[in-house]
Amino acid sequence: MQPYAAVVLGSTGNVGRQIVNLLAASAAVTQVVVVNRRQTDEFKGMPKVREVVVQDMGKLAETVESAAREAGATVGFCAIGVGKGGQKMPQAEVRKIEVQYPEAFAKGCKAGGVLSMGLMTAAGADIKSAFAYVRIIGEKEKAVTGVGIPALCIYKPSVIFGNSNTPSYLRYVFPAVQRFLPSRYHSIHKSELARAMFEGTQKALAELQQNQAQDGALPDPEVKSYEYSDMKPFFNEDDLRD
Repeated sequence: MQPYAAVVLGSTGNVGRQIVNLLAASAAVTQVVVVNRRQTDEFKGMPKVREVVVQDMGKLAETVESAAREAGATVGFCAIGVGKGGQKMPQAEVRKIEVQYPEAFAKGCKAGGVLSMGLMTAAGADIKSAFAYVRIIGEKEKAVTGVGIPALCIYKPSVIFGNSNTPSYLRYVFPAVQRFLPSRYHSIHKSELARAMFEGTQKALAELQQNQAQDGALPDPEVKSYEYSDMKPFFNEDDLRD
């Protein structure tokens, strides 16, 4: 890999934090910019990581563009979601977090020079679904795809283990049930998902840069979707399972 810098939205979440850890530990990564709504200081011990606070989320795109351009970022990761509190939230608020913010982040990334972006959505996302949350996640995919990131990688996990938002009883029930389900609905650990997003999005950047070097220009925007079976080859047995 050529050296690169990355910008991350959702760094304080279960999966986002794992992504930041992988980026900070990678010799290929020169800098990691984490964009948060409030100061967290969670990454103070990581010299590569710089935190940018967005006090007005209405200016998220502009803030991300500036931060990405300053860092020379070519990779972005969007790992935000409503979590377990989503069922009690008004749909307008869920849509803001799941659709509006990721779209604004993507727009800022593109304007700031990001070439490859990893987006976390969910298995079964469908803009035509009768289920509100599934439909909103479908809207998320459509909105971010419409931004035109040169290489967009969409990761579609089902039940995420090691995740504080996942009910603990599923740890015991789901492994017995999932054998009867299509592979796209198989459970995944947060470390596995983070590893797949890190490796897959990094690979997309390398392929894009290779094509650009050969053709002298960026190719048309490309979208790749990763379900469980697509993410599995990226898993690393050495990743921690807490």
